[in-house]
Amino acid sequence: MKRRTLHLGLSATLLLGLVVAAPASTVELSEFARNCGIEPSTYSPRIFAELGDGQWKEYENDSKVPLGDPDWSEIAYLEQKSNQPALATVQGLGQDFAEYTSYCFDSTGNLRALEREFRTAWGWGFKDIRSYDRTGHESVKTHFFHMETGKEIPRPKDADAIKEALQTRVYRKLSQLPFSALINHASAKR
Repeated sequence: MKRRTLHLGLSATLLLGLVVAAPASTVELSEFARNCGIEPSTYSPRIFAELGDGQWKEYENDSKVPLGDPDWSEIAYLEQKSNQPALATVQGLGQDFAEYTSYCFDSTGNLRALEREFRTAWGWGFKDIRSYDRTGHESVKTHFFHMETGKEIPRPKDADAIKEALQTRVYRKLSQLPFSALINHASAKR
């Protein structure tokens, strides 16, 4: 079997014959990054992936990430500099779903904001935007949307069949990210 390369980037992604457009425009991602204290023009993230085997690994660049399990695999981009905020973007792909979550952590590693889009092969998606104040109080705004128009829609009937997939994974600390052992390991070597 030929080995193919998975390129997830921030552009459109081909998902088993179904085109699932990137969740946010570059402008929206840039705005989230700036609000996090990251200047997008200097963005040069570390890249991690979990290809369906439960093991996260670091890669030199996204072109080196092999194609993962078609049922579900994830790639993460982490922009982190010493004593500054960190931005982690995790993108998951499966046969029927795509998920994009950006996490903003302050310089002490506490979660300050997250934005998530969950997209389905059924033409609808779910957006979850959260922010946290210095005391940890959470503000949440969620809605379902039509993928072609981006407009809000009522909760789709088939959403009940995937309740677990609609749950947002919230990592309140940078050290709780599923690839955090790799972050710390590489930091110790530098």
